[in-house]
Amino acid sequence: MARSDDLVARATVLALTITLLAVSGDPQAWELARALPRQSTDRDVLRQVTRALHNLADAAFVFGHDDRAGSPLNEAQELARRTGYKLFGYGCDLIRVRLDFAAGRWDGLDERIAEMIPRTSHGSGFRPRR
Repeated sequence: MARSDDLVARATVLALTITLLAVSGDPQAWELARALPRQSTDRDVLRQVTRALHNLADAAFVFGHDDRAGSPLNEAQELARRTGYKLFGYGCDLIRVRLDFAAGRWDGLDERIAEMIPRTSHGSGFRPRR
């Protein structure tokens, strides 16, 4: 297997590997997540860490492991905030809403969802083609 000295490329490959394993329900994703370069000072590396942790939390929810989703979700949300990675920050908000809904934590959920809609639809930076 080819190796790269490019830290962003290595973080990207690791994030993708974790994501593929997680969405396949493979528990090795959790083991690989321990190797994520969380202490990096490179914003692009940390954004890949954010992506991997977000996707791991999302997969945990999808596979019914809500209790395991919280830790990577909290970490991803903090990294998204620190690195200005709005797209994954919004994704973390959505996962948290889904976790709260599934757990029956419904107090204030309507308001949170209502607050998310304009932020995500107008604040994402994505625009539909016309």
